[in-house]
Order: sequence, then C-alpha cells, then structure tokens
Amino acid sequence: MTTNPPKPVPKGIAKLYRADSPLRTPIIQRSFAWGPRQVSDYWNDLAAALTANRYHFLGLIVIDEQGRIHDGQQRLATTYVFLQCLEEQLDRYKTRLGEQEAIDANVGTLAGNLSRVLRGEEQTPTPPVKIGKGDQTALIRTSAGLAQTTESATRLIKARGTLRDLLTVEMEALADDRARVDRLWAWWKFLNDGASIIELTVSAQTASRVFETLNTRGVQLAVDDLIKSYLLATVNETDQDEGMSAWESVAQQLGKETAVREFVLHYWGSHHGQTTKDDLFPALKKHVDGDPAAALRQLKAYEQDAGSV
Repeated sequence: MTTNPPKPVPKGIAKLYRADSPLRTPIIQRSFAWGPRQVSDYWNDLAAALTANRYHFLGLIVIDEQGRIHDGQQRLATTYVFLQCLEEQLDRYKTRLGEQEAIDANVGTLAGNLSRVLRGEEQTPTPPVKIGKGDQTALIRTSAGLAQTTESATRLIKARGTLRDLLTVEMEALADDRARVDRLWAWWKFLNDGASIIELTVSAQTASRVFETLNTRGVQLAVDDLIKSYLLATVNETDQDEGMSAWESVAQQLGKETAVREFVLHYWGSHHGQTTKDDLFPALKKHVDGDPAAALRQLKAYEQDAGSV
C-alpha cells in the first residue's frame, strides 16, 4: 500500500533559516539578481501586509534533499538582509530605553530571536543560508565599507542599503523608542508567521527543469543563466568542479554579466550559424542532447574562446 507524501503547508519565511542545517545554492544557480525595483516591491508588499495585519504569501521555495535552493534564492537572501536591518535598528534603540522599559518591551527575547536566525545558537556563528561564493561575503557582512567584488555583490549591498533606508524612515516616523521596538517586534512576528512560503522538496535532478519552467513563467532568467544551469546539470557529477571552473573563467575574462550574454550568442553564431537570443538556448540543448561529455566540451570551448575576445 502506497501512502501519499504529506502536503506542504505554509510557514513563515524566517522559519527556513536554520544554522544547524544551512540552505545553500547549487553551482547551477544564478547569482543575486534583484535590483532596486524588486527590492522596493518586496518592501512595499510586506509593509502593506503588516500594516493591514493580513497574511502575505511569498511563493514557493524549492529545495532538494541536500538543502540546496533551486528556487527562492532572491527572496531568501533579501529576507536575510532585512532581518539584519531589523537587528541593526534594535541595537540602535534598545540602548536608549530605560532598564524597566527594555524589560517591558521584551528586548532581550527579540534580540535572541534575531541572533538565532542570523547566526545560530553555537559559540561559532554559522550563517543559515549560503549563496554563490562571489556573494556570500556581501550577504554576511553588513559593513558599509564592504568591497563590491562582483556585480551581483554590488546589487546585494545596494539591496541592504535600500531596506535599511526604508526601515529607518518608518522607525523615525514613530513617536518614541518604545514604539519603535514594538514595531520591530511586529516585523519579527510577521516574518516568522505572516509572511509565508511553501517549502517544496524536490530531487536534485530536477534543478535544470526548474530553471526552464521559471523562464517560461516569465521570471527573468537570462540566456546565460539558462545555459550555465543546463550545462552544469548535464555534466557528470565528478566533472562539475571542472565545468564550474571553466564557466567562472569565462565570467572573469569577460567581466560584466552583459558581456557574457553577448558572448554566448556570438559564440553560437560563429560556430553554428546565426540565431536569436530567444532561439539560442533551445538550439544549444538540441546540440548537447543531454550528453555529459558534450556539455563539458561546450564549457571548455567557451573558456578557450573567451580568452581571445
């Protein structure tokens, strides 16, 4: 007798951050991609729902059995950064409360809640989410002077700045520091219960299909993201490090992300005949045809040609 798997149930997005079982992005995932419009939309949606005291659904978070994120990196990274901003604001206001007022506001519990989701409970802090290695430092460190090593890291740093500014404006509009701490409590409870996601566990083998499905749904996955996802998901597991190294070499040699997108299109034109941006990915999939060796050859060919651009 077969039993149906349990139905996924909504839960607050903050409940996904578990330092004892950190989530991470697989190498096929794109880097942090949200710009100012997406970050502002994120804030506006959440702030409106919190103010109206209503539930807000943030969508599916797709994770495989090994804790790797296949859909949801942007929302998880942005929410993690927002939680950092809440902690910064709490640190700012709690020192200005009197001792009894801080006790009445339950400041210690809120500080502990935020610290636990951001760093875990062990003596050695462990981030509960790990994204692309070019972005991880920008995700974890909140210093204003943090070096912007990649375009995606720059976007992540700007996202933190946007959320910090929006939250500061909201806090300063309140009557006093006790009201501000109460609002921070409201934000914490909302992210822990009201701003909900559905966590969907899938097999690792579905990763590239998730990327393609997202693209057909209208999520803006660029052609180079799709190509990277498909090729790295196709190569043998033992060759993934070599394949990723080749792709990273292309990105380093070309510099800007837009240059990589132009490169893969021009590469195809020079080797296989002209095509359009929309037709490139289907043509490449047909050419590789699911062959791991062909996928690795393609990655290494990109690396070789990028050096002559």
